[in-house]
Amino acid sequence: MRLRTWGALRGSVIAPAIVALVGIGALVLWVLQPAQPPTRLSAPAAEKRSPGLIKLDAERHKLELVQAMAGEKVRIRLHSEGARAGDYRLRVQISDKVYRKVLVSSDEVISLPAGPHDDQWEVDSQTVGQAYAARILPTDATDVQIEENFAVNVTLEPQLTEDELAALDNNERLRLANGGLALESKMRTEYFSRLFITR
Repeated sequence: MRLRTWGALRGSVIAPAIVALVGIGALVLWVLQPAQPPTRLSAPAAEKRSPGLIKLDAERHKLELVQAMAGEKVRIRLHSEGARAGDYRLRVQISDKVYRKVLVSSDEVISLPAGPHDDQWEVDSQTVGQAYAARILPTDATDVQIEENFAVNVTLEPQLTEDELAALDNNERLRLANGGLALESKMRTEYFSRLFITR
């Protein structure tokens, strides 16, 4: 049997004890260390806008109501509100809901006064029906009755004056020219129509 000396035994006992004490000390220091406050994630910076754009966006007319009714004519009632008087581009599109094809579209410039304003846009129902027949129905289809919901999309966009353009910064004017500056007010509605098409 091999006898181990006290020096060897002492080394084998002390070494693990030192490692254990170091580990305990490190644990105590970790526990006593003050908790770090949570890191705050800074919110993305808001888009910087010129005073001219802020004023224009606040005062431009915005669509508040779009209603469509169909009879011999499709009549679309428009209600907008805004403090800015002047010219606006009005775009109206009527499309079917199944194939989503644009059947009738209009693009015109209208003049709006300051304050609430009601307007009406209309088109003959047969015009919508003829476009439906030409773009959706088979060419050999005759004497067809259509019963369908149609979608109406309306866009109202201010036509800026020279002074309003000058009040924008260079980046805003560039974005406006490239279609990246959204000043449009948009609304969508639907209506049901029953049409009899003969061709």
